[in-house]
Amino acid sequence: MKRLENKIAVVTGGTTGIGFATAKKFLVEGATVAVFARKRDELDKAVAQLGKGCFAFQGDVTNQEGLEKLYSDVHKQFGQLDIVFANAGQGEFTLLDEATGDHFDRMFNVNTKGVFFTVQKALPYLKEGASIIINASISGIKGFQRLEAYSASKAAARSLARTLSADLVTRGIRVNSISPGLIDTPIHPKMGAAGEDIREGAKQAIPLGRVGTPDDIANAVAFLASDEASYIVGIELVVDGGLTQL
Repeated sequence: MKRLENKIAVVTGGTTGIGFATAKKFLVEGATVAVFARKRDELDKAVAQLGKGCFAFQGDVTNQEGLEKLYSDVHKQFGQLDIVFANAGQGEFTLLDEATGDHFDRMFNVNTKGVFFTVQKALPYLKEGASIIINASISGIKGFQRLEAYSASKAAARSLARTLSADLVTRGIRVNSISPGLIDTPIHPKMGAAGEDIREGAKQAIPLGRVGTPDDIANAVAFLASDEASYIVGIELVVDGGLTQL
């Protein structure tokens, strides 16, 4: 039997990168997957690529009404909810003395507030034994230049894995976080020259000698989502090729 057989999973930000790879892994492991993202064209493309067992739901994690509709629609269509991967995130490099309030708000609205309400709005539908995985980052535990607001928002997301766990463990719902290191995703080209400089510096420092892939993270998320991790709650699983550990 596959590890996620008969499970219903929601993946936010599931059209590219880590979210897409995780949706694909969940399908391989037997789950039915609801992919949630903002852009209809990207949703349609992702679902077409992922194939049978994957369904598109359009919305934005910064919109609470949209999240409520997502979970209501998933419940109406599938009758249950077992896994939530709160993956949707946003990153921007900026010089500290040039950072604006808008930049700060964008990081926290998606990476922290979005995660909080992604979990909260799911609560009426999550069954006992459900698993929630929050996508944090090693930026929350290691200092990188020009990533102050992003790193702070991801540290807050990791904190949520602890505090939400304290509330939800009595309901039989496990919350954990995954903290990727340098992963080769479509977000990197959007970060420009500053991102490339940091990327190359980090690449040289990774003990395993390579940049991670979205599949590396998807494999770890699938484990946390599965019953194999039934005695694991509130943790931060770092997947970074040893960058923060060695």
